[in-house]
Order: sequence, then structure tokens, then C-alpha cells
Amino acid sequence: MTLLSQNDIALPVGLPAFLDAMIDVVVVIDGAGRVQHVNAAWRRFCAENGGDTESQYIGTNYFEICQSGITASDAAAGAVARGVRETLKSGTPYRSEYPCHAPGKKRWFELYSFRLMGEDGQPYAVIQHRDITTRYVSQSDAREAIRDAEILSALVASSRDAILSHDLAGRILTWNNAAHELFGLVAEEVIGQSVQMLYPEAWEQSMGRYRDDVLSGEVTDFEAEMRGRDGRRLDLWVTASPIRGQDGDVVAISNILRDVTEMRAEEEAREAEAREVIHRAKNMLTVVNAIHRQTARKAASLAEFADIFGARLQSLVTSTDVLVEGRWQAASLRSLAVSQLRPFVSDLSRVHLLGPEVSVDVTAAQVLGMALHELATNASKYGGLAQPAGEITLSWELVAEEGGTLLQVNWAETGIEIPAPPTSHGFGTDVLTKLAASMLGAEPVYALGADRVSWQLAIAPEFYTLD
Repeated sequence: MTLLSQNDIALPVGLPAFLDAMIDVVVVIDGAGRVQHVNAAWRRFCAENGGDTESQYIGTNYFEICQSGITASDAAAGAVARGVRETLKSGTPYRSEYPCHAPGKKRWFELYSFRLMGEDGQPYAVIQHRDITTRYVSQSDAREAIRDAEILSALVASSRDAILSHDLAGRILTWNNAAHELFGLVAEEVIGQSVQMLYPEAWEQSMGRYRDDVLSGEVTDFEAEMRGRDGRRLDLWVTASPIRGQDGDVVAISNILRDVTEMRAEEEAREAEAREVIHRAKNMLTVVNAIHRQTARKAASLAEFADIFGARLQSLVTSTDVLVEGRWQAASLRSLAVSQLRPFVSDLSRVHLLGPEVSVDVTAAQVLGMALHELATNASKYGGLAQPAGEITLSWELVAEEGGTLLQVNWAETGIEIPAPPTSHGFGTDVLTKLAASMLGAEPVYALGADRVSWQLAIAPEFYTLD
């Protein structure tokens, strides 16, 4: 095929010079698709991208060049070819955007073709290629920004954490659904209002100082007490971050607020429980120390001390076990009685337990446990559990008094004979009389008769609860 020179084309006078003045890459093809003319921008583009001169393209088929240049999609190359052919045929202008990437560089072009009739009466297509890479990338970045904004907006809207933003003056700009649920305030009520409306009136941090601390990076996370619509206290963990505009300047501040109210309440409860455990341990040690001193004072020998002290400690452990079952809040009086009597008698048929279902608190449980242990110890040695006809009745009832309803606990041993009352008393008697008075503020009554042993204790309402 004989190549044509640019001087052989039958273009209107002055058109080649006009095309050379254009900054867009332009090629002119004849009706068969052969390249007839390229402008100066085309030649520069070829030279910058490894081409030689226009002679490399003059007379070649433009559609083949098009096919080799558009690497992203054969469909795009085919569309360009069909569009340009339609321009040659009918004169209908054609426009499209297509990729034309080079090694290591992504490029996009806008193609525009229109028909021009030559001086020879033949149709020509003038095809203009404009580099739109910058615009395309900007649009792509904008689309990605919009997409990212939409994703971020969806994340904020669906977040389980309350998220809000406010301007540098503290006026609330955005408010997600989790913030509505947390504070009980809808967006219309807070948008434009100062973020200080969420804090107690006595909030020590000023808005200006808070803003400056966030902007300087000194404050990123902090815990704050806030208030909901109903005035309920909210303990919140706040993550604060500056929001920057396109120019890099800070335009707002975001707050992510996580509700830690329940967690802090649980921590406070655990701390209170720990303090209570320490308090109870100290009380327990005090009781153990008193038992130790009184047992040692009355014991006739080391062996007797070991037996009595060990039994009394076990009684304290037994009461503690019943309290543990009640989560150390209260102990069932019936369970407490059974656990204290069980070591002395395997068959409880000789022991009658009568009374409503009631629980006593920690202090009353310790007092009653020690008292029942001492009563059962004496009964197993001399009284109702030692004599064949002896019986024990442990009963309790509610008795109305002016100061409130008392829990009356009664211990009675019957069917026994006591030849002579003891001339002295030991630690057991002190437990039955003095300990209850000091720990419960009650006045117990302990009586020994010729054929009966009785003990009564009236427990105030603050020491028991009905089950």
C-alpha cells in the first residue's frame, strides 16, 4: 500500500493549520478508515509515548490503531469503531470516553468525531481526543468519597455507640439513633444546641478548654458523667477526635460515647462487696478471738480446750455455710437450726422445729448459730438429748409490739430432770445471754428449772425477713 503524505489530502484550505493549533490530539480519516492527517498534538503524543513520526500512521487503518490503543475493553474499542463509522455514514457526531493506559500510567480520553466533506466531495471524519485523566480521576475520587461518606454514614447510623459531632463553638451538628436511645432526645431537639446540655450544670470543663484540649491532642479519651432526658445519670466513655475539611483545617469535633453506666455500677458493687467481705472477715476474726479467749479461760486442760474450741469454730463454719447458700445476705432459720443440731443427733424426731419460713441476716445468723450450738451441746451432755424421755422444741413466731413485729425464737427442753442448778457459768452462758444483747440489742431470757430448760430471744425487724 502506498502511503499518503499530508499534502495529498483534499481538506479545506486552512484546516490543517487550525488543527495544529489545537491542544487536543486530532486525527482525520477517510471513508475507509485510513489516516489522512494528524495534528501537531498527535505527533507530540506519539513522540512522548515511543512513536516515530506521523508517517508511522498516515495511510494506516485508524480502527486497528483504536483496537490496539484501548486496552481496557474490546467492547469499548468496538463501540468507538461503530460510532466513528456512523459519523462517516450519516454525519451524526459521536462522543465517548475510553481508557488508553500506558505502561505505569493510567489515562482516560474523551473522543469526539464529526464528519467533514473534503474538496473532492468525499466524507472525512475528524476525530478529536482530549485527555480527561485529571477530570476522570477527580470524578473517581469524588465518587469514592461519596461512597465512603455513604458507608461512613451507614456505619454511624447503625452503630450501637452514640455518635455525635459538634462545631468548634460546641453546637451539635449530627446525632445518630444510638444517641437518641441513650439520651432519650431526638435529633430535632439537640441539633444546633450546645453539647453542654448533655452535661450536669456543675460540669467543670469549659467548652473552650475542652475544644482546645481535643485539637491539641491532649484529650482523646475520657470518662464523663452526663444526663438523659429523665435526669438519669449516665457514665460514658467518650472518644473525641477533630474532623478536618478538604483544606486540612479542623471544622468540627466528633464524639463517640459508650455507655459504661452498668459496668461502673458493677465495679462499685464489687468494690462494696470486697469492703463487706473485709468487714465480715474482721468481724469473724473478732468473734473467733473472743471464742478463743473465753474457751481458754474456762478450759481445765489443753485437751479440753482443743475439743471445745474446735467444736465452737465448727459451729461458726456451719453458720457461714448456710449464709453462703443465701449469697451471704441471709440464712434460712430452719436450715440454720438443722445444720447446728445435726452433729448432736442423727434422728431429729426428738427435736420439733415449728415456725414460718423466715431468714435472718448475717449478724443474727452468727448469734443464733453460736447459741444453738451451746444449747445443743448442753442438751447432749445433761438435758433433752441425754435423757431418754427428753424432747426439744425449737419454735419461732412473729409477735406484734409497739416498736414493730418481733421474731420470737424459743428453745425448750422438756421431759428431763436437773438435780441441782450449776453454781457457776462458762462461755456458753455468756453466748446465750451477753452476746445476743451486744450484737442484736436484744434481751435474751435463759432459765434452768428442775425439769425444764428454756431460752428466748426477740429479734428486731431489721435482722430478719419473711421468705
